[in-house]
Amino acid sequence: LTFISTTPNIPTMSFVKEASKFVRRKAHTNSQRKLQVQIGVAGSAAPRLGALPKGQAKKNSAKTVLDVDSKHFQPLGTWTSDQLNQSRAENPFAMGWGPSQSRHAVPNMTHGEGVYLFDDKGNRYLDWTSQAVCSNLGHDLPESIIEAATYQMRLLPYVYGDIGQPEVNTRMNQLMNEILPGDLRAAVYPCSGSEANEVGITMARRYTGKQKIISWYRSYHGGTSNSSAATGEHRRWMNGDSTPGFVKAFNPFPLFFKPGGNDA
Repeated sequence: LTFISTTPNIPTMSFVKEASKFVRRKAHTNSQRKLQVQIGVAGSAAPRLGALPKGQAKKNSAKTVLDVDSKHFQPLGTWTSDQLNQSRAENPFAMGWGPSQSRHAVPNMTHGEGVYLFDDKGNRYLDWTSQAVCSNLGHDLPESIIEAATYQMRLLPYVYGDIGQPEVNTRMNQLMNEILPGDLRAAVYPCSGSEANEVGITMARRYTGKQKIISWYRSYHGGTSNSSAATGEHRRWMNGDSTPGFVKAFNPFPLFFKPGGNDA
């Protein structure tokens, strides 16, 4: 990244180089802080904070013939259990917000029926969470829903909401306005629970003019910046405590209140 000055007699400067010099000066002069910032230059042996372990990087470019496994061209449902397990062992990926090593032990799910999930060994699992409340209609959808989704995918898979609205969005919005209580009408249609909470926090702060958000310690609200900061349980460890404006409160203790009734 290079900035070029339009003022006469001022030379061109490299932003990256000047920023590196500034960081080194700050680290050298601030004697009260014992953090040493070491900036490694490509080709040198200087260590870097948070450097990733060394590995063989892929040298893919426009002229490179990519080495793609031919099994990718097989239809879905044709990979064997051994092929699936081998792929997970050789190609790391994140497992939600927990330790990713658990991917080696999770079952290969094949299909679902109602509230049950089935793996490639024939085991049946009762889905207590409805897949994080994303499969409330069960795991074998009615044909009407499958046909509606197929119709929309064939007609128009996606349109950016700021430039146009398909029929299904307009009809869904009207239905929500008819169902919502009171004078609730306007709605935002995000893509995930984290995004929904981000929008809720943003709207609350803009409406009230206040910044502080109070949430329970025993809670989970998502993995993005504000939603993870509102999260109170262990999954906030990645970045939840670095976002300002969030306060945690202890959950109500069930021994001191009744679950229902006039005197609850």
